[in-house]
This record gives sequence, C-alpha cells and structure tokens, in this order.
Amino acid sequence: MKRQERLEQKAPTMARQTLERAADVVECFDRPCLLGNTALAMTLEARGREIVALGTKDRADRIQGFRLWDVRRPSYIEQTFDLVLCDAMDASVSLAELRQSIRVLTHFQPKLPLMVACPWSRKDSLLRVFADFGLEATGFRLNFEKPETLDGDEVEFFANFDLPL
Repeated sequence: MKRQERLEQKAPTMARQTLERAADVVECFDRPCLLGNTALAMTLEARGREIVALGTKDRADRIQGFRLWDVRRPSYIEQTFDLVLCDAMDASVSLAELRQSIRVLTHFQPKLPLMVACPWSRKDSLLRVFADFGLEATGFRLNFEKPETLDGDEVEFFANFDLPL
C-alpha cells in the first residue's frame, strides 16, 4: 500500500512521550485550538486543560471540548485562540484547503502562533503554501506508536514562534 493511501486511512497516533512533550508546549497558551490531534486533545483534557478540538468525526463522547468542523468548508468561529495546532498528515486534504481553514481559525491573522505537524515529504510544499504565516522547522520531531504507517517519512512540527522546549 502506498504511503498516501495509508495516511488517508487513519492518522498515526503520537507516542506517549511525544504527546506529553507537545502537551507541555500547548499548556504555555491560554486559549489553544487543536484541529484534529485527538490523542493530544485527550492528553490535555486529562491534565485538566480546557481546549477547543475541531474535527470532522464526532468525538464528543471522548473529548469535552470537541466541536464538529469541516476543514474543507471552514465556518467562522467567533472565539479567538492564542494558538492553533494542526497537522498536515492527511494527504486527502490539500495544503491550500488546510491553509484556508487556518486563516479562518486565526481570524486572518498570520502572526498568531501556529504549529503544524508535517511529514518531511510535504515540508517544501507546506512552507511555500503557508509562506505568509512564516513557518519554520522547530526540530521537534514526532514519534508514533506505529511508525511503519509512515513508510520511513519523518514528521516534524513547523511553527511561526519559538517553541518553549
């Protein structure tokens, strides 16, 4: 099976140590929004954090702060966030679609802190499509429970701010 087909089937779950480290970064913010990243949302809620988690699959039974939200048809959310964290792992979602969704979530403010988990195979495209956000490699590489689903592709967080690592 091709890597893209595997990514479209199910996003891999971050390893516990990676989840804890990512949660440490998110906890530096007061009003974080997670687009996808169910396991990270659950980790943050287990720590007692209130978060907004957006996605297309109903996970209301697992995540208290979950809201249905379609990345392909982003709807305006009046609430403001001080961090948006998402991933570019789903190859069925174009980077242009993801960028438009992020623009809506940030209220069209490209300097608002943004973290995007992205496979290295898509990083050049990510940096080009998100150029106005000023994303840069952070050195925060993600480990996964089943890394074989990535066919050897490394995944890293890209951000437009210095991560407190």
